[in-house]
Amino acid sequence: MKPNQLPRGEAISRTPFPNSEKIYVRGQLHENVNVPMRKINLDDTVDKFNGIRTPNEPVLVYDTSGAYTDPNVEIDVRRGLKPIRQQWIAAREDVQQLSRLSSEYGRQREENKKLEKLRFQRIRKPLKAKPGQNVTQMH
Repeated sequence: MKPNQLPRGEAISRTPFPNSEKIYVRGQLHENVNVPMRKINLDDTVDKFNGIRTPNEPVLVYDTSGAYTDPNVEIDVRRGLKPIRQQWIAAREDVQQLSRLSSEYGRQREENKKLEKLRFQRIRKPLKAKPGQNVTQMH
């Protein structure tokens, strides 16, 4: 694929994982946060002596695959991913928005007109921790 060419539809995998479906579980600490989970359907257990089949309950696991494995999410690589955590992050009041990109490399890329075709249509300014704050998912 050429650097300024968008990937074709078949180049982006949207196929669900076999025997499973993506579901969302409401967060316990933050009810407005939906936690992505994968519901994996298991085969029946077959008794090797009498052949009796016993159904197994599905298993739920945390799903880190992102929006691309959710058939209900509209994907447009030019617009980027929906900022689903934006309100939650703002409500914590522990970050500030920068007026511009903070790295010299990022600013050089931003000023390079040859890269216009590669840019997302919706670019958000970066965030950083406010003084004395520690931005992490660990607390």
